[in-house]
Amino acid sequence: MKNSLVVLAICPFLAVPAFAQTPAAPATGTGEKPAAAPTAKPAPAPQPLFSAGGFNFSAQVRSRVESFDWFGVPDAGIDGKYVFNGTQLRLNGLKSTPKYDIGFDLQQVVLIGLPDNAVAPAPRGALGLGANYYTANGEQDGALSIKQAYLRLKNAVGKGSSARVGRFEFNDGLEVASKDATLNWLKTQRISQRLIGTFGFSHVGRSFDGAHLTAPVGTKGDNFTGVAARPTEGVFQLEANDNIDAVNFLYGAYTKPMKNSEARIFGMAYEDGRESPKSIKTDNRPLPIRTADSEDIKVYTLGANYEGVFDTGGGKFDVLAWGALQGGDWGALDHKGNALALEAGYQPKDMKLKPWFRVGYYQSSGDGNNADGKHETFFTPLPTPRIYSRYPFYNQMNNKDLFFETILRPNPKLNLRGSFHKLDLSEASDLWYVGGGAFQDTGFGTSGRPSGGSKSLANLIDISADYNINPTTSIGVYAAKAMGKDVIENIYTDKNSTYGYLEFTKKF
Repeated sequence: MKNSLVVLAICPFLAVPAFAQTPAAPATGTGEKPAAAPTAKPAPAPQPLFSAGGFNFSAQVRSRVESFDWFGVPDAGIDGKYVFNGTQLRLNGLKSTPKYDIGFDLQQVVLIGLPDNAVAPAPRGALGLGANYYTANGEQDGALSIKQAYLRLKNAVGKGSSARVGRFEFNDGLEVASKDATLNWLKTQRISQRLIGTFGFSHVGRSFDGAHLTAPVGTKGDNFTGVAARPTEGVFQLEANDNIDAVNFLYGAYTKPMKNSEARIFGMAYEDGRESPKSIKTDNRPLPIRTADSEDIKVYTLGANYEGVFDTGGGKFDVLAWGALQGGDWGALDHKGNALALEAGYQPKDMKLKPWFRVGYYQSSGDGNNADGKHETFFTPLPTPRIYSRYPFYNQMNNKDLFFETILRPNPKLNLRGSFHKLDLSEASDLWYVGGGAFQDTGFGTSGRPSGGSKSLANLIDISADYNINPTTSIGVYAAKAMGKDVIENIYTDKNSTYGYLEFTKKF
């Protein structure tokens, strides 16, 4: 669909931070990039682009040029080196009254330059995200979709509560906004969307059809949030108006804000009734066994997290812990899994660059035996992988991630970020997993490559710079290099891979 919107893509930039849950208005931000620096002043509330029929309208355009040099393959005619562009235009409308809100959000996406030769035979698979877009869309290069269309009832079950029904965006972990900017950063960047996310880094993203309730508990800011919904199609697939009717979930969370910290307990029930061969489960069993397994996936997750920020006199010290346990059924198998994240950071005072030094470790369970009737790989149902793997050649499944990170904020408009990750598989008998869950009726949404009996995956270094030109205009750049270890050397001829992008966002 080559139309006038293609002109938006000639700007080789585009994008930026708009992460927080927006319970009172349609979301306009979709990027998965670093939120504003904790020391930055909050941006003023945007003025509507125009008003009509009681609705206030706003818009956002985001364009991103992405460059991949995937791990090398010997297959003739197949190439993992390419550049492509994705441009997204969103139009938001909101009618707000003392009793209710009506919101809608239309999205037009155009993709240019997708590679048509970047999928290799198994086990090498798709060579980067451009291959995912091309596989999902073929020669189609644009589509219009309804991202949000909902009715929100205010004070639905008591003062301060709201009930939203229809199509909406939702990110778990952002149920309560904190007064402390560092706490908000920790939640948006290191807690949110591990289980449920909009996948806003992709050019299409996902929404949810269902119901969303949020209500205060007591008088100290405690909150209960519940969601019953099914995901829409999208993410890499341009056609995103239908939902996936065989995938459903229930989610509930209780959040307790405290003086310098916050705690949350959460639970999720996820069901995937897509049948093989329409959707073949991704796990470490042989393909014929997986193809024959048409029983439903029913995964139940229970977890908790805590994050706190403490003034030490010489600076701010922060800690974070997130953990989850799983049980249920993985088709014909019994399912259980677990995951844990521990992180800490320090922001010394009175330094010109306002540095923030962070260290963290994440580990999720893998499956050590594909013939024991059990599935023990921790499963992330509908996450946004890119937050936790900024070069998303891995995800949170069967993974160990030890990282060191530095953030510099030389002025309120500029945010610099660099990190080093040591990546390993938890179980050598399991797979190297990539992907962020269901996004179409066909295809599972998570892919896996064999480990070759190894655990060492890669070392990753990356850097990014995000600059807010003004409150409505932002530009960002990102560059990463993955230095493959044993797992990758068992599959690819070139163990190194690079990824980068240039991105620009303008809000109206």
